[in-house]
Amino acid sequence: IGVAMLLASVIMAAAYGVLMTMQLDYKHNMLHLVKPLISGVVSAGIGLLIVLLLGGKSADLLILLIGAVIFIVIYMIVLAALHGITKKELSRLPGGEFLIRLFWYR
Repeated sequence: IGVAMLLASVIMAAAYGVLMTMQLDYKHNMLHLVKPLISGVVSAGIGLLIVLLLGGKSADLLILLIGAVIFIVIYMIVLAALHGITKKELSRLPGGEFLIRLFWYR
């Protein structure tokens, strides 16, 4: 049931995206889609690995929260490293100035 609901949501999101693209006559830039995707895959893999190393198969809330925080931090770092976020957006984040200097944003 869960997989079917997820698949239905993905299909509806794709259909909505196609309809909005047609309606607004918008041209997609694939890099705008690929950079967050890469960031999500990398950070999800590391977050999952950390959760498994810390707690094995137990679903302890503290371990899941630690994994979620690490996931978010790694996601933002990888996204900044790939320049998938603008300098203006980074400057609004806590620690954004550090990331701007770290990844040589111009």
